[in-house]
Amino acid sequence: MELDSFEKLRNTTLDEILNKGTLLTGSSCWKNSHQAKTTIQNILALVNQI
Repeated sequence: MELDSFEKLRNTTLDEILNKGTLLTGSSCWKNSHQAKTTIQNILALVNQI
């Protein structure tokens, strides 16, 4: 996903990450998974605190 730094994560939206996951796996479960969305939102919130 090329999100290898906190700065890149800070500049990426939830939807962008979900779309990249969908493209990498070929599965729409990334976009439809409540667990994936919640986990990524939590990660993004933590990164923005650093």
